[in-house]
Amino acid sequence: MDRRVALFSATAVVITAVLGASVTWVLLRPPSLPVSRLTITTPGAAALSIDGVLRDVVITPDGSRVVRV
Repeated sequence: MDRRVALFSATAVVITAVLGASVTWVLLRPPSLPVSRLTITTPGAAALSIDGVLRDVVITPDGSRVVRV
C-alpha cells in the first residue's frame, strides 16, 4: 500500500511540475513580431542594386525603415 502512495505522489509531482513549467513558458515568452511585406518599384527602367559594395537600398538594423538612394 505504501508503494502505491509513493508512486501516486511521485506521478502527481511530475505532472504538476510539467504543467507549471508549461504555463510559465506560455505566459513569459516574448510576443511574436508582426510580418510586413512590401514591394519597392523604381521609376522607368531603373533597377535596384544590392551587392556587397554599392547599395541602392538599405534596411535599418531594427527593420523598421527602408532607405533608397
